[in-house]
Amino acid sequence: MVSLNITIPEGYLEPEVRWGFEVTTRRKEIWCVEMDLLMELDRVCKKHGLTYYADSGTLLGAIRHKGFIPWDDDLDVAMMREDYEKLCEIAPSEFTHPYFFQTEYTDPGTLRGHAQLRNSETTAILKNEIHGAYAYNQGIFIDIFPLDNCVEDDERLDKQMEDAARAMDLCYQAANVTDRSSGRPEGGDLKRRITRGFMHAMLAGPLKPLMDRHFLFRRYEKVLTRYNKEETPYVMNFRYRKRRRSKTFYEGTVEVPFEFVTIPVMTGYEGQLTLQFGDYMKPVQAGNDHGDVIFRTDVSYKKYLARYRKKQRMKKEKEKEQ
Repeated sequence: MVSLNITIPEGYLEPEVRWGFEVTTRRKEIWCVEMDLLMELDRVCKKHGLTYYADSGTLLGAIRHKGFIPWDDDLDVAMMREDYEKLCEIAPSEFTHPYFFQTEYTDPGTLRGHAQLRNSETTAILKNEIHGAYAYNQGIFIDIFPLDNCVEDDERLDKQMEDAARAMDLCYQAANVTDRSSGRPEGGDLKRRITRGFMHAMLAGPLKPLMDRHFLFRRYEKVLTRYNKEETPYVMNFRYRKRRRSKTFYEGTVEVPFEFVTIPVMTGYEGQLTLQFGDYMKPVQAGNDHGDVIFRTDVSYKKYLARYRKKQRMKKEKEKEQ
């Protein structure tokens, strides 16, 4: 495992069974890299007076397991858009190697719609991206989601989501023009495919000098923040359209145990967890392991990809000879 700035308790990496699920040493090493990233984020946020909250499965794990959900292998936090944007501004000067703060602006082509803090000396490659010629950082990461104001009116919300989907489609199309070999998603209904085709033709031709990827991504973010200057009772993580969240959940934070560190959760965590998971303390059957990411805690994604592509070339050459 790579060198980390956190102190790992003696014996922590030993395998064990939690809630009927075998937690291996390998999984715990991944957890340690992610907690190291979280503590670096925590350092920067405290230094600049920024607030973040454990989110989604990380929040559930913190409350129900006092750590990771045993069969989980990612770590999510959320921030109000104002603090999120401040973090994006200071990140380039605060996070140094091996830490890398990744957004569409710092690492074009990622198109996640949110930020990720990564360890550049490790590997976390989505299996559906292993064949693409992606140049962006693919180290082990934690997700940092912005929360934006959300309106109560379903019709306005649906319109906002449709506009966001179209704006992201244009971002993907621009990525296809700039990095054709990366193979960005081309699916969707007929209307969206026609729109993509038209924009591809325009972006590859007369509009290419005028419409860069950052311009398009800013348009996408403008849709997400459409109602941030209005008084609304809710916020939402628009990237994955989670349920509306009451702002009363986020009136303060409280530190709770998480493995061998502590992390902040919103004071209204009970309401948020009930909204998202129902009876969130009810035991669940283990086994829904995330198997869509290639993790390595002992080698950088650059070295891993170089070895993988070399093997692929050798395989193709051997097939030609046969």
